[in-house]
Amino acid sequence: MPLSLYPQVLTEQHLREAYPEHWTPELKQTVFLWLRDLQTGFRPLTPRSIQTMRERFLRYTIFLKNELHLTPLPLKDCLEVKTVYRAISAFPIESYSNRHNTFYAIHSLARFLIRIGELEECYLTQLKKFRPRRVLPPKRTVLRDVETLEVVRNAIQPENFRSPWICLLLRTLIETLVHTGLRNAELCKLRLEDVDLADRRLIVQLGKGRKPRQVGISKVLLGYLEAYLEERSKRNPTSDHFFLSNINSPLTPTSLGRLIKKVSHLSGQQITTHGLRRTFATLNAEQGRPLHLIQLALGHSDIRTTQEYLMTDQEAVIDAMKEW
Repeated sequence: MPLSLYPQVLTEQHLREAYPEHWTPELKQTVFLWLRDLQTGFRPLTPRSIQTMRERFLRYTIFLKNELHLTPLPLKDCLEVKTVYRAISAFPIESYSNRHNTFYAIHSLARFLIRIGELEECYLTQLKKFRPRRVLPPKRTVLRDVETLEVVRNAIQPENFRSPWICLLLRTLIETLVHTGLRNAELCKLRLEDVDLADRRLIVQLGKGRKPRQVGISKVLLGYLEAYLEERSKRNPTSDHFFLSNINSPLTPTSLGRLIKKVSHLSGQQITTHGLRRTFATLNAEQGRPLHLIQLALGHSDIRTTQEYLMTDQEAVIDAMKEW
């Protein structure tokens, strides 16, 4: 099964069909139980997170097969600490996310095995010695000022898209991300009942960590949402999803990413959905909005996470200090 076609809803049949032939029966059964525990255990992960875990672990085992010639591949060899280190070290130094995700997929599997009594707890202590460290600064996209944001807005013109609906949808998506700071998955999960234009609030039912929250709707965003809803009501009245694609199906994080990438290309600005979330934090902080309110709007448990989102550059700090 191609990884790109891995289903959003995981069933036992999907999990059983997804295992490569070079895994031993013991490894296949163990990974199956691990993924099922991630889906239905005490703290279940989202389908997307489970997909990432499985994908990284699969690529790790492919490395063991191709580079270390371990085939058939037993569970014991997968968990050999020195083997884990060798595989993670094979990633280029700039591929921190690949190293990080691979490590935590193995770490998650090890925790599961410890919980069911198949592995000693001291294993995690040994494994943590090889936890990847970030060497290069992270690549973070952000629109640092209103002028740059306006360039992005001006790129969303009807002639650049195959249908007026995509143009209207993109304008609404961009403004919603910039004015609310929602995550891409939170944006896609919005239902019609979650958007209260009368009281000017959005309800995020299950954000990251399954924590619900509410955010306000600014006057600027209100106009975009009203215009969108007027056309939205003519397309698919049976769907309760707020954002619909060009074929009237619910918008997904993948399709949202493709739309934002299109705007990035047209505007000449490097933007991503998460970069627009950082833009929300940065622009509001520079306008003097209290940091603790930005934290609550973003749904961060720790204010230090919010501080990391602020992308004010050194020149902006210097210019501001001249007026102190």
